[in-house]
Amino acid sequence: MMSVSGLKGSAIWGKAYFDDTAVVGKAKIKKEGFPLIEYTLPQDELARWTELAGKPIWDKWVKDMNAKGYSDAQQILDETVKLANTYKP
Repeated sequence: MMSVSGLKGSAIWGKAYFDDTAVVGKAKIKKEGFPLIEYTLPQDELARWTELAGKPIWDKWVKDMNAKGYSDAQQILDETVKLANTYKP
């Protein structure tokens, strides 16, 4: 995505694909009369998962992207994590 649309295009696509689709999907589930149970992971458990599974993958991604010449990889990751942490469906 980045090679075609850049950071701004990626943000627009991400919002349309994830945020807007979630709203439409939830409305469809409600309209069809199906139960929708949402679960929020407790912060301490999220932190544990992040440390065990997230950080190693993220660190590798940043290293790989830097090796390919993308010097802003850490900035992109940091912004992504920040946005994910502030997302409220």
